[in-house]
Order: sequence, then structure tokens, then C-alpha cells
Amino acid sequence: MRDERVSQGILNRILRGEFVGRTPWGYIRNAAGDLEIDDDAAEHIIKIYEWYFHRGKDYHEIARTLNNQSIRRNGYPFYPNNIKRILESPVYKGKLRYKKQIYEGKHQAIIDEEYKMAGDYDKYSESDDVNSFTDDDGSHNTE
Repeated sequence: MRDERVSQGILNRILRGEFVGRTPWGYIRNAAGDLEIDDDAAEHIIKIYEWYFHRGKDYHEIARTLNNQSIRRNGYPFYPNNIKRILESPVYKGKLRYKKQIYEGKHQAIIDEEYKMAGDYDKYSESDDVNSFTDDDGSHNTE
């Protein structure tokens, strides 16, 4: 009985677009408990997507790059599995996942919809120029 009420309460919050759970990296909670973008962390999340989808870096390379730049996620270093979860999470696109279903969130997306979920690199790269990008220092690179 209690478990059913808890599950129903969670589902009701999800249906209202409210994020349930630990605050994901890249967001902070406002006074009302809603997710707001943490600009500093969001910048790194965008880089993770760019490195994966535009440059073809794998999870290990991305984690190593972030760690070499002393970027930390809630004070902890990155591991490849962290990168995988970031790329697969619908929360960065303004969505919520609950029991394998995707729902609209009321929080602002960090990543635009045009980015595909992890595993869709080939589909995305066919429709975009993946050989041209700007490095962190602003220089143009064509790897």
C-alpha cells in the first residue's frame, strides 16, 4: 500500500514535469526545488556532447580530457561510465525518464534536440559536418 502511494506520488510529479531524484550535474535547485541550469557545469556538458558527436571521441577519451583539465563532477573525477550516463540521460534535453518512459520536463534543456542520444553518432554525423570544429582556445581545427 505504501509503495503504491510512493510510486503514484513520483509519477504525479513526473507528469507535472518535475524532476525527482538527486540533482543532476549541470543543474542546481532553486528555492522552489525546481531545476535551473548551472552555467559553469552546463558548459562542460555541452563540450562532452560536442566531443562525442562532432569529434568522435569515446567515453574514455572524454573522461581523460576532463580529468586532465581538472574538471570535477560534484568534486569527483570522471570515469567513462559517467560520460555514458550523461550522453544517455534525457534530462539534458529537458526530458525526464521514469520506468523506461520519457516525459516532458519543465526544466530548461542544456542540449538541443538535434543531438542524438549516445549510440547514434553515425546517424548524426551523416547530417552534419563533423570534420570542422573550434577548439577550446578558439582556433579552428579540422581533425
